[in-house]
Amino acid sequence: MVPMKCQPLTLMTRKYLIQSIFLIVISFLLVTLFACQKNETLNPTKDFYVNDFADAWSPATKNTILGESERLFDETEGIGEGGTQLVFTSILVENIEDIRTYDKTEIYRDWEIGENDMGILVLFFYQNDESSQTLREIQIEVGYRMEQFITPGKLIALTDNTINNPVYSDQEPMAIAHFLYEILTLIYVDIYDYESFNYDMDQYQVYLETYEENDDDSLLALLIALFISSESDSLLTILITIGIVALLGGSFSFARHKGAGGSSGGAGIFRRKK
Repeated sequence: MVPMKCQPLTLMTRKYLIQSIFLIVISFLLVTLFACQKNETLNPTKDFYVNDFADAWSPATKNTILGESERLFDETEGIGEGGTQLVFTSILVENIEDIRTYDKTEIYRDWEIGENDMGILVLFFYQNDESSQTLREIQIEVGYRMEQFITPGKLIALTDNTINNPVYSDQEPMAIAHFLYEILTLIYVDIYDYESFNYDMDQYQVYLETYEENDDDSLLALLIALFISSESDSLLTILITIGIVALLGGSFSFARHKGAGGSSGGAGIFRRKK
């Protein structure tokens, strides 16, 4: 029997093969990502400190929360009862009654917020209201050890002076930032004995108005473009590129930050937005 010889692929056949493999990989990644999103309100995002499940916050707001929370943990991790983690999370509900289906204590414990039980979880509940999302309720949970420093009375006063302050009735990003910086003041000054923690809301207003989100082309986007236009006949090149794309896709599920092992006993407040 005369062995059959493999015929070289034509340019058109190679192009179709590359595109078919690309579609299969992308389909797999999309299915994986959608499956993960089904439980997104129960699991923190890769950033951990800011989880905007309601898609209610601007990039500037999220960048502020993430940056300040990262710095807080880094600054306090090696100080006495340190390792404070401050986590902000937004959740979208269809009806106000649905808020009761979320247990702030359970979320706090599942995410293990705060080293040495020094953590704070802030939940913002939003509801769709015609063309916008409206903040309906704020819930705050604190860790076991944090309870002795930040009492419910302090949290209620802080919330009413910021989130519920009529001054910010149409400036929610400013209200959230003011709320964040007041909590940070309590933590740094009252707990870790900083002499002061200064911030300027007028300067923050300028920051909001001038903020520009980085829009650099990602490596993944570049590889997608190469796939679609590729006329390479190198199988090795194709396989390597597929591997890089798959690796990048899989990396989306890995947390950049995570809980430091803390727990909570249910202390905290519920505050309905006025």
